[in-house]
Amino acid sequence: MYSHEKAVAELSSISTLLSACETDDQTRSLLEADISTVNDQINTFVEDESEIIQLRLAIRNILSTFLHLIHRERIKMLTESNLSIHEQDLRVYCGSIVDHYSSLLTTSGMSAYSLAEDHLINQKMQPGDIIICSESVYYRIKQRLERLRKFFNIHFKAIEELEADITSMQPKLVVVDTMGNDSAMRMTNIGALLDVIRENNAKEVSLIIDGTMLPNTTQLSPSDENMYYIESAGKYLQLHTASHNSGVLVSPRNSIPSLQASRRNLGSNPASDFAFHLDESPDAYKKRLTRTSNNAAQAAHYLNNELPPSKLSVVHPDLENHPDHLLAKKLKNMGGNLVLKAPPDISFSKLKAITNKIVSDAQISDIVLSNVSNFGGVEPRILCAGSAQNDFVPFIRLYVGDTSQEYTQRLANCIVDSVNS
Repeated sequence: MYSHEKAVAELSSISTLLSACETDDQTRSLLEADISTVNDQINTFVEDESEIIQLRLAIRNILSTFLHLIHRERIKMLTESNLSIHEQDLRVYCGSIVDHYSSLLTTSGMSAYSLAEDHLINQKMQPGDIIICSESVYYRIKQRLERLRKFFNIHFKAIEELEADITSMQPKLVVVDTMGNDSAMRMTNIGALLDVIRENNAKEVSLIIDGTMLPNTTQLSPSDENMYYIESAGKYLQLHTASHNSGVLVSPRNSIPSLQASRRNLGSNPASDFAFHLDESPDAYKKRLTRTSNNAAQAAHYLNNELPPSKLSVVHPDLENHPDHLLAKKLKNMGGNLVLKAPPDISFSKLKAITNKIVSDAQISDIVLSNVSNFGGVEPRILCAGSAQNDFVPFIRLYVGDTSQEYTQRLANCIVDSVNS
């Protein structure tokens, strides 16, 4: 028999547990109001069956809400803990681990860049300061910098000019990428830039490096104090998840509190359940990156030998005619992409028709090849690009994917047959 004493005991237990539970003020107030209402019912309790049922139901509802609260807070605690632990592993994505650097997850590569830019502008720069930016950077980054011209002295420079201009112009901020997101696939010698910045007082010059196109190739040293490395972390499945758009920011450890606050204020923090998807070690990512890099080089050499230049020419750092070939040979990987460039007389619409034919012929040959606006993941992807790229030259980007050497060769054969037929 449900009694007055049992109702009081149950409600008292819930009240005690609630007082020890960490939760937001609104949830706590709602629960305390419910408990107060049931307390009033208990004080006027009579041994009537209908009232007993209502009272017991009211207490059960409070208990259910409280258990849901406990579960939610536990999930939040576990996610934040897992996320925090995993974020420290993300430093390896830039290519090295330096103790006084830490890392953050963001919702995208551009949000990672925005956090770094916002932090440096507000914390380290003054109006009129010089910013040098490589001409090869992602066009969205260039657009953001263009909007800052009224406040800063901004210069866009060719890759070959960067080292000399950093020495002569003494900028406060330098923005570069490891590989250009365009048809030329030019590579920046990050090691040489770091040496120049170190020689020119590293404490005064900040460097933002976008490693999206060519990740895991930046070697920081203990003397580097103002380097900010970003990536769009879905391109090579760095976090082993294709279900979430994400980015990585590696930055000096003393900047993390400010960056975390900006991440929260700008809405760039990952979804609350994101940590449960982070179930793969960085070593697995490195192996995947090596495979995709090797596959792209394999396909580039075959296509370069088999495709007539009058139809399509191949751009890839492992080819000897690439201007950064010697630099590429010194790196751990060359990325997972290659470019197919058409002669100048071929229009964007005609090149797009060639791309669509390649995809159609691949499907007939039972080869998975997606025609999508982004590269990344496991499966091969192809895109006719150029309308929104830096040089506005139409080209085909081929992401060869994380597949076997045999599958890569089948794909390359299919492309040659499709273009030549």
